[in-house]
Amino acid sequence: MVTTIPFTPDTRHAFGRDSGLVFGSTGSYSLVKSGGHLDSTRIMTRAWTPDALPDSIRQAAVDRMVERSRNQRVDETTLRNSFPLAEVPVTAPAFTNIVQDEAGRTWAIRPRLSDSTMLDVFGTDGAWLGPVTVDLGGAGTLVFASGVMYSAGQTPDGLPAIKRWRLDTTDTR
Repeated sequence: MVTTIPFTPDTRHAFGRDSGLVFGSTGSYSLVKSGGHLDSTRIMTRAWTPDALPDSIRQAAVDRMVERSRNQRVDETTLRNSFPLAEVPVTAPAFTNIVQDEAGRTWAIRPRLSDSTMLDVFGTDGAWLGPVTVDLGGAGTLVFASGVMYSAGQTPDGLPAIKRWRLDTTDTR
């Protein structure tokens, strides 16, 4: 079995609508958007200070890892020893996932530290447009189509749920 310790930095990527690729390390706030054929065309950054991770969130992540691995024929003590709380970072990563919408904007999903999720939106030119706060319902995957954002998740009762938001891209400045 191979797994990572929760909240440790790693690389995330998303495929762009223009056959390019967006990728970056969750340990910093710098994303690279390549055009087709891997020519770097944009570097997207923003000022960022890591959020502190309360022990309750860190412990809950360890508990989820133990629960997920329980059916691997390993006893709970061994599993808990495999995910020591002391090795879980005390600060959150810059983002947990990235996705591009149909217009070419890049959405970075920030770590969920409350009931709502913060999304950072970068324009097609790489400029940070600002944050959007939504309740994704525990989903970490977004899908964009026809000016709408969808997320799949679950209700508090464990039933499947799909949330839908219409995107208003009107510039009010």
